[in-house]
Amino acid sequence: MKARDNPFRSDRVESVAYRFVDATTWDQLLARLDALQFRACVWGAEGSGKTTLLDELVRRFLSARFRIHLFTARSQQPPAGLLETSWTGEDLVIVDGADLLKRASLARLKKRTEAAGGLLITSHFPGLLPALYECRTSPQLLREVVAELIGADAARRLLLDQIYRDHAGDLRRALRRLYDLYAE
Repeated sequence: MKARDNPFRSDRVESVAYRFVDATTWDQLLARLDALQFRACVWGAEGSGKTTLLDELVRRFLSARFRIHLFTARSQQPPAGLLETSWTGEDLVIVDGADLLKRASLARLKKRTEAAGGLLITSHFPGLLPALYECRTSPQLLREVVAELIGADAARRLLLDQIYRDHAGDLRRALRRLYDLYAE
């Protein structure tokens, strides 16, 4: 199968909207974010949807209210430009992977973004900022995502519960495995 024909190719997977695994609604999440004055942390295990949730928040709700500035932490050092910029109330600073930053860098980040309209971060654990939401997965969530990508009938033929267990609930890795299975 050619990569462009694989139903689990990255552009298709990335087009799947975030789904809550609990009773949370977008209105509740936005009300909590507002109550936290747009300074909050989305946290959860690897592959639980933190980045997808942030992307959905920005796309559906926040880009009309703020100028969005997205940074991805890839090391203990803050991404270029993050701490050097003078932020205003119109700016929403988002740092994906903030738990990678050194404690001193995170403290500087919080201080440097005080004038910003908000600071949203993702982390694998809570406590870096007030918790907005804990992202979680479930076998049912994997089934729903796969059904959206290949149809419910085809999804039922796959051993999705086993794939979910094999990847310890990491949906990103489970979907990559499905990509590889279809590529074979």
